[in-house]
Amino acid sequence: MVIFGPYGIGKTSLLKTVDEPTLCLDFEAGLLAVQDWQGDSISLRTWNEARDIACLIGGPNPALKSDQAYSQRHHEHVSGKYKDLFPEFSKYRCIFVDSITVASRLCLLWAKMQPEAFSERSGKQDMRAAYGLLAQEMMAWLNQFQHIRDKDIIIVGTLGQYLDDFNRPIWLPQCEGAKTASEIPGIVDEVISMIGIKKNDGTEKRSFVCHTLNPWGYPAKDRSGRLSMVEEPHLGPYAKHKIYQIIGIKSSKAEDTWGEMGRSMLRSILESARDIHPHDNSENAILARKLNSVAELNGLEFTVKSTILKYDEEKLWSAVVTRGIQDAVGKNPKLREEAINWLNSKSFETVCELANLNFTRMKNMYGNFMSKKQKELKMLLIDNIKECVSYLLPNGEFYREKTYIGDLNGNTITVKIVGKEAGDWRNFTEGTGGDIIDLWILIKGDIYSARKWLNKKSKSGEKKGRKREEKIFSVKQYLSDQSPIPEDIIAPRILTPGGLLVIGGTPKVGKSYFLLSLLAHLAAGVSFLKMKSARPLKIIYLQNEMEYNYIRERIQQIITNQRLPNLAEENLIVTTKMRLTLNDEGIERIKDIIGEKFKTIDLIVLDSLDYENMFSGLQSRVEKLRSVINPMAGIIITRHTRKVSTATLAKSPFQALIGANALRSFYTSGMVMFQPNKRTNVLQVVYELRNGKSIPAKFISRVNGRWQNSKVIATA
Repeated sequence: MVIFGPYGIGKTSLLKTVDEPTLCLDFEAGLLAVQDWQGDSISLRTWNEARDIACLIGGPNPALKSDQAYSQRHHEHVSGKYKDLFPEFSKYRCIFVDSITVASRLCLLWAKMQPEAFSERSGKQDMRAAYGLLAQEMMAWLNQFQHIRDKDIIIVGTLGQYLDDFNRPIWLPQCEGAKTASEIPGIVDEVISMIGIKKNDGTEKRSFVCHTLNPWGYPAKDRSGRLSMVEEPHLGPYAKHKIYQIIGIKSSKAEDTWGEMGRSMLRSILESARDIHPHDNSENAILARKLNSVAELNGLEFTVKSTILKYDEEKLWSAVVTRGIQDAVGKNPKLREEAINWLNSKSFETVCELANLNFTRMKNMYGNFMSKKQKELKMLLIDNIKECVSYLLPNGEFYREKTYIGDLNGNTITVKIVGKEAGDWRNFTEGTGGDIIDLWILIKGDIYSARKWLNKKSKSGEKKGRKREEKIFSVKQYLSDQSPIPEDIIAPRILTPGGLLVIGGTPKVGKSYFLLSLLAHLAAGVSFLKMKSARPLKIIYLQNEMEYNYIRERIQQIITNQRLPNLAEENLIVTTKMRLTLNDEGIERIKDIIGEKFKTIDLIVLDSLDYENMFSGLQSRVEKLRSVINPMAGIIITRHTRKVSTATLAKSPFQALIGANALRSFYTSGMVMFQPNKRTNVLQVVYELRNGKSIPAKFISRVNGRWQNSKVIATA
C-alpha cells in the first residue's frame, strides 16, 4: 500500500506502529524522526542501488530478457554482490519504503544520463525521452514490489497542494513525472492520504483518509471495501484487522512463493479435523479446536493474510471446510479423491456444524463434486424429468404438477419435478433420499443405462447452442410482420435479447458496487434508477475482484439497505474471486457453474475479463459463451477507461474505454460512469444504444448504501 501525506505529518513515524520485523529502505538520508526505532534500515543513494535491492528482495522475473533489470541474470548478479545481506531478507515480514517521492527524483537523475535521453540528431538532451524512461523505470520498480507475496510493502510519499486550471486547490502525490503518480493506484492494493482533519474545537487530528470519494479531494483507494472513510493513523492491529485482510494468496503460483510452511500448516489442520467429532478429546482434536492466537503455531501468519485473523473455533472450522473444497475441485488426483470422500462423510457434516455452515447448502453449492459427464447426464435427466420418473416408478401419479409420488418395494417415494430441487427424491419410510442420479442407480443398479435411455435426447442441448442462420427478407415481409418485439432484458433498450452491454468507468469509481446493485434489482424484478426488467431475471455474476468475505459483506449491505424481495436471493448467483478467461476451458467452467444452479439463464455478467481476452477474438469468444448457455441471453462486461482528463472523458466517454475500437464494433449498448467533479460524490452516467432512442446522461450518488438520482448537476 502507499501512504501520501504533507511534509511534517509524521509519515516516517508510522514505522513505530508496525508490529512485525521490518526493513526500512531509506531514500531520505536519515531517519531522524524515528531515532529510537529498533528496526533495520538500508540507505539508498542511487537509482542503481534501488533497483538492485528491489531485485534482491522480490526475486527474478522469469518473463524478462537476461539483459533487463529484475531478470534472472540481474538477480544472480545482485545475489553475489550482496551475498552477506541476501540471507537476512528472509526474516523481514514488512518492507517500508521512505519515500517514493525521493526515489522518483533519483530515478529521474539516472534517466537524464542514459543514452536514450539524448537526441540522435542534435546530441542535445531530450527531456520528453527522459521522462518517458522515468515512467518506464518507476513502473517496473513498483511492479517488482507488487509481486512480493511473503512480505507486506508499505510505501510513503509526499502529498502536495496545487492549483488546477480553474485556480482551485487540489491535492496530488509529489512524484517526478505525471505518469508515475497516475499509475500508482492501479498497481497497489491501498492508497491512503494521511492528513490533519480539523475537529469542532479547532484542533487538528492526524487521520487516514481511505475512500476515493471523500469531501476533501485527497487521493485514496480502498480495494478491500472494509475501511471507513476516516481511520486511525496506525499500522499495528489496525492494519492487521483492516488493510492486510486483502493481501493474501491470490493464485496457486503465489501460494508457492509463501513456502511450504503455510501450506503444510493448513494441510495439518485439515488432516487433524477430518475425523474429529464433538466428543473427540484426542490431542490433535484439542489442538485443532484451540488455535486461538498466532503464537500457538508457527505459520498461522499465512492464514492471517488469508483473512482468518483470529482463530476462534468457528473460523478454524470454516478454514477446514474451505480447504477441503479447494482440494475437492483441485488438480491433484490424490487430494481430490481424499477430499471428495471426506465431503461425503459424516465428519464433513459435523465440521459444517462447528463452522456454523449449512451442510445441505454447502453440498448443493458444489454439486456434490460430480464429474463433468455426470453433471451433463443429470441435467438431461432433469430436462426430461416427467418421462424419467414415470419410467423409473411406473404406476405413480403427479401431485399438483410439483411432485411425483411412486412406490418402490412397498415404500412411498416422492420426487420433486419443478424448481431448483427438481429430481430430488425422498423415501419417507426409510428416511433416505438423494438426487435423480442416486434414484436411477438405486432402481437400475448403474448409471450407464440412463445414457442408453436418453438416447438421442442427450444431444438436445447441442441444438440449443447452434448459431442462428442468416436469412434475407423482402421489405414486404418486414412490413407484414406484426409480431411483438421481444421484451428487453433491461429496459428501455439498454440490453436486448442476445445483446452485449459494456459498462465502463474510471478505476475505483464504484462500477462493481453499482453493477451489483443493478443485478440485485433485476433479479427481484424491481426498477433501478429507471432501468427495469419485464420480470425477475436469472443472473450469474462472475467476478475476479473480491474474495468471499468482502463480496458477502457487500451483498448483505445491498440487500439490507435496499429492502429487496426474496427473489433477489434466489435468482442471483455470485462467484467468489475467479479468473475470467473465455478460452474453451473457461467457457466450459462457466457452463458448469451455471448448470449447478439454473436450468437456463437470462443474464451473464463478467466483471472483468482478463486483458488477454481483449486482443484475441473477443467477439467470437463472447458469442461462443452465449451459444452454449442460451443464445438469447444478455451479456454484461465491465471495462476500465483509459487514463485521460475529465474533460476528455466527458467529451468522448466511449472512445476512452480500453479496447474501444474492438468493443464499439460489436456491442449493442454501452454505459460509462465517471466523477465529473472531484470535490463531490456525484457520478455521471452516459449511455450509448444501438437499438433504441438515446438516453440523457444521469447524475447519481450513493447515500446510506442506496443509489439515487442526484439533484445537483456536477460540473468539472
